[in-house]
Amino acid sequence: TLKGGGLRIGDDPTLVGAFLGLELGGAIENVFEMGLSVDYYYREVENAIVLDQSSVAELPVQVLSAHHTSAHLVPVGLSLRLRLPTGTLWPFVSTTLDYEWLYLDNAGTVEPLFDSLAGDETLDGWGIQAGGGLGIQLASKVALMAEAGYHWGAPSQEFVLDGRPVELRVSMDGPYVRGGIRFGL
Repeated sequence: TLKGGGLRIGDDPTLVGAFLGLELGGAIENVFEMGLSVDYYYREVENAIVLDQSSVAELPVQVLSAHHTSAHLVPVGLSLRLRLPTGTLWPFVSTTLDYEWLYLDNAGTVEPLFDSLAGDETLDGWGIQAGGGLGIQLASKVALMAEAGYHWGAPSQEFVLDGRPVELRVSMDGPYVRGGIRFGL
């Protein structure tokens, strides 16, 4: 199955990104499916922070600090799907238990904690996805799928800051919507 869609993190509607994936597996009696799932999530933010504001010759002048950050999440896991084989249209529920790697590219901010970190950080940890959807059989070996669900995960990393152990944890909880095309062998 080739998958694509979007993921929203938390309650902030601006924290969205692209989602692509691949799942390889098999089915028992077209009811129970199991597969290896590899996904990729990407999000990028460009921010400008006003550090000072003044006027010169009655023209507004701003001192800005710009920073660029991006996040790359790669969950690899085991997917399970239970589907109702009702013919052309088949509803399903699914879950995926995965191990996730989160790569953060931090180009600098005015936040002391993030400035103390290196420009790039890699975090990891367990995650889970649960959802439901609908499949449409187009031909004997080709189907379209649409799915909505929720992702829970908080990749983390431990480091020492000013001689004290600190854990950096990023909440990647949020709803997702994705669609895909399935090919049978």
